Amino acid sequence: SAITFLLGPPTGDFGHVFTTSDFSAAQTGPAAFIVNPNSVWLSSLPADPSAKWIGTNADAGCCAGNTALYAVSFDIPDPFQSATLILDYAADDGVGEAAGGGTNFNTGLYIDGTPVCGSSFNIGFGAQSVASCDVSSALTAGTNWLYIEDGNAIGPAGIIFSATITTASPEPETLISTFVGAGLLLAWQCHCVWKRRRRPSQADPRCNTI
Repeated sequence: SAITFLLGPPTGDFGHVFTTSDFSAAQTGPAAFIVNPNSVWLSSLPADPSAKWIGTNADAGCCAGNTALYAVSFDIPDPFQSATLILDYAADDGVGEAAGGGTNFNTGLYIDGTPVCGSSFNIGFGAQSVASCDVSSALTAGTNWLYIEDGNAIGPAGIIFSATITTASPEPETLISTFVGAGLLLAWQCHCVWKRRRRPSQADPRCNTI
């Protein structure tokens, strides 16, 4: 699924709390641009070297970008009991509107429109940051949407990230789904590994190595 976005102002915040219409507009907005990283940005994401910097225009990395709400869909194929999210990222200027000098109407990270992982994220584009939290109540089996707001304070703007969602299903199975923002068309690569409790001699033919 392509990463799309809702365009915000050149700097600062959207000026209102996100609504259902905003999230829908992010889903149907233009595809994000893969951009060349600014010379002061992290060159690649240690957690996922295949991830790419994205922005709202082709020159967002060198010249001027915008605050934006990015959206990407993913599927959780089966029912589950609990779920966690790990987001590895770097952003110019940061996740959420406070990073862009705004009044923090919006916290920055959402699943299906529900805020997740709190309201405070590390700010910085020169090193990888990590956010992790329980997303059991926000996630559903089937198609979901992950939204990330990149707040811009001035000049260039962009974000690079890799998100991993791990769901624990009813015994005895666990599904791990890794979603990586990478590829020429910003298509996310989805790798699924099923782990079933088996005796050591019983290899699960469905298991892959990520």
